[in-house]
Amino acid sequence: MLSIRSVLGWQLSLRRSKWLPLQCLCYSSSAAAVEAERTVREGPRNDWTKPQIKSIYDSPVLDLLFHGAQVHRHAHNFREVQQCTLLSIKTGGCSEDCSYCPQSSRYDTGLKAQKLMNKDAVIQAAQKAKEAGSTRFCMGAAWRDTIGRKTNFNNIIEYVKEIREMGMEVCCTLGMLEKQQALELKKAGLTAYNHNLDTSREYYPNIITTRSYDERLETLKHVREAGINVCSGGIIGLGEAEEDRVGLLHTLATLPTHPESVPINALLAVKGTPLQDQKPVEVWEMVRMIATARIVMPKAMVRLSAGRVRFSIPEQALCFLAGANSIFTGEKLLTTPNNDFDADQLMFKILGLTPKAPSFSEDEKSASEAENCEEAVSSSVGNSSYSLVGLPPFSPSGNRFNTKIEKSMNKFSSSETVGSGSRFKAIWDSQSVETFCDLCIKEVELGHRPKTHFTKEGWDNLIKNFSKATGREYNKIQLKNRWDTLKMIGSCGEILLERKPA
Repeated sequence: MLSIRSVLGWQLSLRRSKWLPLQCLCYSSSAAAVEAERTVREGPRNDWTKPQIKSIYDSPVLDLLFHGAQVHRHAHNFREVQQCTLLSIKTGGCSEDCSYCPQSSRYDTGLKAQKLMNKDAVIQAAQKAKEAGSTRFCMGAAWRDTIGRKTNFNNIIEYVKEIREMGMEVCCTLGMLEKQQALELKKAGLTAYNHNLDTSREYYPNIITTRSYDERLETLKHVREAGINVCSGGIIGLGEAEEDRVGLLHTLATLPTHPESVPINALLAVKGTPLQDQKPVEVWEMVRMIATARIVMPKAMVRLSAGRVRFSIPEQALCFLAGANSIFTGEKLLTTPNNDFDADQLMFKILGLTPKAPSFSEDEKSASEAENCEEAVSSSVGNSSYSLVGLPPFSPSGNRFNTKIEKSMNKFSSSETVGSGSRFKAIWDSQSVETFCDLCIKEVELGHRPKTHFTKEGWDNLIKNFSKATGREYNKIQLKNRWDTLKMIGSCGEILLERKPA
């Protein structure tokens, strides 16, 4: 019988004589495998070195795919994909010299400068995006910064508030921000702010000279300190080297807190820009970037962003497998083409992907689904009266909630709190719910719910009149959350508002 010593000695002699390669004698792990295992075991870290990230990036592509997917499945629901819509609310005329951008006033791309879109057009676009399945609405303005744009900035603040009230996440990309402006956007309800680094610090001067790398990082700092989620990534295909792609990921992965969203863009070369002749990015380049980003920033939403229109469904499937879990939907990304709605719906069906629901902070969760709750009230006005299905009509003093329904009300009741300042519970009994419903119906009949949600005047009246009728000073979030409860009960056939002809 052979001893272990004799077997090992035989193997060693074969290695020395070059008859047997090392890989046949022991298991060889790629850097992607080693670092993915560590990420799964230890979670996110911010002490990455460039050589470590480079070794991951250089791993065999099948290893990157497998281990990117491993980290992805550990940190996320691997079938969920966030759907975002990006709208250019102020197009063209930008003073920057970004070499890839058709909106720069320095290049002749045939794009005409336009003024800031009005509120109605923006809200209509957001509503259309929501109906198409998007949960985040992003607004982009072709500005270097927001300094000296007080009127336009205040208008955007109103846009953010309105879209946030629709139950969508809201993102903006408006150029450089001052600290106070970031605070104002946070107060308005902004979910995230996008400010890409574009490429590595070393290659950056070849692409942009009108804004420094440090200025970009300072904007990200203001955004983070204001409590807004950071969305920051870059573009590949600018003529950069692989070391520059690694440098970009290294900068992002060593920020004090990783960005919540990391868009990976593939350049779409536009005629008239200095980069018009750059060759298209191949899918394997995207896979390497996405998988590496997933391993070094495991909790981030890695967005398969601009350039996706060039990739087939099988190629996009590789990107999702590597770790991408967010896309832009809609026919345009600012001014460049994108995949249309039907194509994305087909892709979701073929790949078995599911849309990711919007995500909000704890203080905002009670309002995140509020817009849908208002569907319990009919939008019709005129000569009509309303009642609760299966229950007696409203009466000023009657109690129409039986024991079974009150139990359901209690089951779905929750603490509704003010987002800032004093925090207190909203207490609901059958009489206060009845009063609230009566007031809602009154606002509908006054025309303060023209479409799917109450107008600002409608909500102001509800807050004021509910306080006057009950002595309870509940805020808008708390009142809207009550509609959430009513809808959940109504979906069980217990309570449901309906319109009955007079």
